[in-house]
Amino acid sequence: MPAPWNYTTGEPVRRGDVVTLGHWPGVVVDLVTESHADWNEATGEGVVFEGPDFGRLLADLLGPDVRLVRRAGSASGPSA
Repeated sequence: MPAPWNYTTGEPVRRGDVVTLGHWPGVVVDLVTESHADWNEATGEGVVFEGPDFGRLLADLLGPDVRLVRRAGSASGPSA
């Protein structure tokens, strides 16, 4: 899925979002596009997640198992 990335709910993915990947908790740590310093042709573009159960993960597709729990700095759930 090319940038900008969206959750299946249509909300845009942002750095710092607290998410679940299936049943694993995680955080969006970066959005990698061709203009990003870490981009390379082999891995391409994607969303970088970090979590205690899976370490760091670059995902180029966001399926229904990636769910927004809350925005960074937000005590409540996602806005409607």
